[in-house]
Amino acid sequence: MTTTTAQNGIVVENLWDTKSGTFSADMLKLTAMITMLIDHIGAGILEHLIIRVPLSIETYEVLITIDQVLRLIGRIAFPIYCFLLVQGFLHTKSRWKYARNLLIFALLSEYPFDLIFSGGLDFSSSNVMFTLLIGLLTMWGIEKAGSKIFLQVLISVIGILIAAILHTDYSWMGILLILSLYFLRENRFWQCTISLILFFSALVFRSAGYYDSIWRSALRQLSSEYTLVFSFWMMYRYNGRRYLKRGKYLFYSFYPVHLLLLGAILKLILFMIL
Repeated sequence: MTTTTAQNGIVVENLWDTKSGTFSADMLKLTAMITMLIDHIGAGILEHLIIRVPLSIETYEVLITIDQVLRLIGRIAFPIYCFLLVQGFLHTKSRWKYARNLLIFALLSEYPFDLIFSGGLDFSSSNVMFTLLIGLLTMWGIEKAGSKIFLQVLISVIGILIAAILHTDYSWMGILLILSLYFLRENRFWQCTISLILFFSALVFRSAGYYDSIWRSALRQLSSEYTLVFSFWMMYRYNGRRYLKRGKYLFYSFYPVHLLLLGAILKLILFMIL
């Protein structure tokens, strides 16, 4: 019993240092994976059922409420993935291998992504791995530009435009967040604070065209995106430690695998109901 308790304590400390109240990279990865899964259960399964299955008003309202909760939790995932991308870029031994891995899993993830969100191959949008790949290449280009400010700005704009043209998940807003986290990396407080403000502003700007005004859009985004604060709080409490040296490809493969599983579950549910 003592040995088991000690081992459990080590696991907890490796994820969350209770003495300093800080989180390891492993904790951030685990949080991002779990919250992404929760988000995709809502977006990939519940929202399809709400649209495609005849429901009573009571059932409809229950599913809408559950979906809203799942999506709120899911807002936590993407900023953490962007933060981990920046950390990985700064500390990786090989930028080429990092970019190669992102490209491979972006290609592997495209069909599962299209399957669950579009019902089949859909070239009008691309999965989030492409967003992260573009962000990595943009940071790499900026690093190569050195102290040439004009070239840094030009490369940043090109990265943002490529994501927008390819309609990657989170599009130009994702690249903006990655670049903000990268440029402000020397000061964790300002990195998290300014990046949160920029990212939230980008979300408001994107949705403003659908609503009457910027202010109404801001209030609507605030009600559906306020859990973003938790993401940036975890980044701020990041202690820079990483204990799990292996399992890198598990982290990559989780994205396409969980999408495939959710897609299969959705098809099974629809087959049984319709």
